[in-house]
Amino acid sequence: MHNAVPLQKFRDSWLEAQDIFGKDKTARDALELGLKDALFKIRQNPDLGDFEPCGMTLPEKLEFRKYEFGFKGGKGALAQWRLMYFWNPEIEYIYWFWVYSHKQYPKRPDQKELLDVINSSLREIP
Repeated sequence: MHNAVPLQKFRDSWLEAQDIFGKDKTARDALELGLKDALFKIRQNPDLGDFEPCGMTLPEKLEFRKYEFGFKGGKGALAQWRLMYFWNPEIEYIYWFWVYSHKQYPKRPDQKELLDVINSSLREIP
């Protein structure tokens, strides 16, 4: 099992994700279980996520990846979720970066927004 650290954007995006379901505790709980399962699987095998182009040169040995997951009982675009993360195979560390639904971003976050947040988040990575 590899070490993992949540970056600030991950924590913020997780709060936004939970807000999507408002007071629907069943859906919120199901999403949380789906995310926990995704985090567990990636900690076991960080290569599960696909390489994701980010439009910039990352520090050496740092890979940017995206993993798609769903959750039981989800419907439509709200059943399709993405988890972006950085993986450093040299030191075997995962940095959780962003979790979002297909409804929030049908393709992925806007390139400018993504680059701004990546630049900010890289300062959190030792």
